[in-house]
Amino acid sequence: MQQSPDDTLSDETTDNPTIPGVTTPDPADAPTFSPSGTNRKFSWKKITPILTMILLLGGVMVGIAATKTSQENRSRATVTGSTLAIEPSTKTATAGTTFTLGITLNTNDDQVSAAELHLAYDPAAIQITDFTVGTILPLVLVPKNIANGSVSITLGAQPTSPFKGAGIVGTITVKALTSTTSTITFTGDTTVAALYKPTNSLVEKTGATITDGGPTPTSGGLLYIIENSMCKIVTTVPTDKTSYPSLSACVGGLNDLMFPSPTATPSATPKPSNPDKGELQREKRHEAKQGQ
Repeated sequence: MQQSPDDTLSDETTDNPTIPGVTTPDPADAPTFSPSGTNRKFSWKKITPILTMILLLGGVMVGIAATKTSQENRSRATVTGSTLAIEPSTKTATAGTTFTLGITLNTNDDQVSAAELHLAYDPAAIQITDFTVGTILPLVLVPKNIANGSVSITLGAQPTSPFKGAGIVGTITVKALTSTTSTITFTGDTTVAALYKPTNSLVEKTGATITDGGPTPTSGGLLYIIENSMCKIVTTVPTDKTSYPSLSACVGGLNDLMFPSPTATPSATPKPSNPDKGELQREKRHEAKQGQ
């Protein structure tokens, strides 16, 4: 009996089917990669050192990048907001003199839109007479208020130009009243507003110290008065005080007040106990003639 083509195909193995007229290649005869161009089998032993070197270099590069990023983050963390300072931080002044101090703002990475300033000082030692607005925050949102021992003002930037950088917020005019050391400080109410920061941007504030500069010469119109048993320099003499043109004259006046010289009491002219009789007779005759 003659077999049909279907019967022939059914006798073939199903694991390696063949198609008539097509030769199926043997996997063992497949070419392998070889640098020299010859057909060699693939070897993991040769490629493993190369892969290890690539992985090591990649790890080193990742480590360097991570270290640099960490250093940059730490550098940014050291400056987290704005700072205010009164400059110069130390000023030498004599009683009666007038000078100016600048208030500087450094925003660092912040963009500042406004600053509310509050200063405190000893009104018995110094007097702040004026506040001049600077250029970095030119808008006066709340006018200046100079009271007895305090100064307050609120300044703002242009709405479309928040300030970033360092500059002078304003200048205060100060008059020294005595020869004692005093300070000007920012109070806790001082705040700085910055974009994208819901809280106070101010992280540091530095005040100023005014120290005694010694006696002031009187050539500038200054005088001395005695107050509380001491010689004090003034520019205006109170109506109930006596002024002295120099310190030595004031000290002399102070000595006179503290150690007055005793005043001698004049004695009466004594009359003669035994008047001359002839002198008495002449006086009587003279009186009698005046009565005629």
